[in-house]
Amino acid sequence: MEKQTFQIFKILYLFLFLCLLPNANAQTATTGKKHITAKKMRLLILPSESTSGESIDRQVAGVIISCATELGRFDIIDRNNLDKILEEHALQLSGAIDDSMAINIGRIATARQAIVTDVLAFSQRGVPPSNETEKEEDKSLLEEIITGILLGGSDEEEKYPNNIQTYLSVQIRMIDIETGRSLESADINLEHTGGNRGASRNEVINELRRKTTRELKELYLLSSEVISVESTEVLLYLGSGVGVKKGTLFELVSPERKKIYEDETIIIPGRSAGIVCVNDISGESNRSTLLRRWRSIEPGYQALEYPKSIHGLQILFSPGIVDSLLSFGAEFHWRPLHQWNWGFGIRYSRITDSFGDKDHGFGVGGFGSWQFFNSPKLKISGRVGLDVDFPFRKDDENQTVSLPVISGPIGFVGDIYLSTKSDIFLFAGYRFSGRSGNWQRSTEGEEKSRTAVWNNGAPQVNISGFFVSVGYKIIFL
Repeated sequence: MEKQTFQIFKILYLFLFLCLLPNANAQTATTGKKHITAKKMRLLILPSESTSGESIDRQVAGVIISCATELGRFDIIDRNNLDKILEEHALQLSGAIDDSMAINIGRIATARQAIVTDVLAFSQRGVPPSNETEKEEDKSLLEEIITGILLGGSDEEEKYPNNIQTYLSVQIRMIDIETGRSLESADINLEHTGGNRGASRNEVINELRRKTTRELKELYLLSSEVISVESTEVLLYLGSGVGVKKGTLFELVSPERKKIYEDETIIIPGRSAGIVCVNDISGESNRSTLLRRWRSIEPGYQALEYPKSIHGLQILFSPGIVDSLLSFGAEFHWRPLHQWNWGFGIRYSRITDSFGDKDHGFGVGGFGSWQFFNSPKLKISGRVGLDVDFPFRKDDENQTVSLPVISGPIGFVGDIYLSTKSDIFLFAGYRFSGRSGNWQRSTEGEEKSRTAVWNNGAPQVNISGFFVSVGYKIIFL
């Protein structure tokens, strides 16, 4: 039993390590933007020379134009309306466009930036399914002759027409029209296996659309200014006219300051003060809800679009003082700063059964919470969950047995803000638990499991009752 407990702890620690590792270097959003994006960026989008064929070139360019249009922050000049501009200047647009030509065209079209797309590679081929076990048989001489006659001597017959592997590599570059300098670039590599040629290609294009939207958003982040602050509501000067949508996140930053040292002016960057989420929009402004703040917020603060997803990880401990369940585990939070939040968790548990024995085990579960109070230092939420615990013990024949115990904890959570990215929390409430079932034990052989053997009745497990949990939460900003 001690060995099993040690293994459970090893799995739990490995889970915590894997969750923390990718976010060890997480940082807050940059505070470099100073202006207000009150107008759309006039953007020229042009396909460049590639070796993949015109069909995929046009499709990729169409995806980029569509994504940029849907974002609402760009005034798009594409190839369709560019011809009219060039006709007025007696110019002709060739099939391949290099950077110098894009600069000249951009100046004529009064655009400051241009996006040039390159399809670096595109291929489709049939591959054996993962469950393919049969070896390819050699063709007979007669089959070789017939294939050569029907296909003109070429080997174009597709052996796996319904398991096509599609590969697409695209480079997106933003060019400054004034200087011709490359500002940003992004390489997008996509691959999908499955379906016929059309279905496989569509899957790759759909993934290209999702990644292109993220890349374009980071190429032109929105910035605004705080107009007013009332309790947890912040009014920002930025609306739907430049693509602000409900759910957009903004980081609030204090204004930059100037200091003069020995006749030299030094700019001191502003300090991050909080995160808000847009919930009501007009053409020129929006009302945002304050999700989290760690400093006071005043009118005139900068609001910088926060393009990343915000998640959280918390470690919690239930001492089992007022109930029969002691547990230690970790939970992943999908939307830790929003009014509605949900997630899942895993834990080590020790449950006291009706025999008075402390049965070791593990548990998994999910939860949802709703925030109804938020201040600069404290947040209070209501929470409900659904957990399944699996305690282990020995039966009267000294065999390891277990049973699932389903419970539903409900209560209130108080988060006390320690820093920008960390909280300490207290979760208190009542846990509802159903009647325990039959203990089962694993056996080798044809019969996978059977009921445990008890000489004087089976121990019962009941984890209903009041509980208290404490812990520490990390916010990945």
